[in-house]
Amino acid sequence: MNEPRPPLVQGHKVWCPRCAEYVKVVSVATAAKLVDANRRTIYNYIKKEKVHTFKVGGMTLRLCTQCLLRA
Repeated sequence: MNEPRPPLVQGHKVWCPRCAEYVKVVSVATAAKLVDANRRTIYNYIKKEKVHTFKVGGMTLRLCTQCLLRA
């Protein structure tokens, strides 16, 4: 039997399968400000799969803040 999955969105938070909890998500520019890095560094984190990303509206990326702080 399949184990029930939690709903993907709960209020202002989104379910992150990597962190297994509801987290806030931020844009690449905001993520760069949060960790005091440039956007290229954030894109490298994404490429190396250090952070979990969500696509919003087809192309816009959002990053899990918990994954970002662990990277």
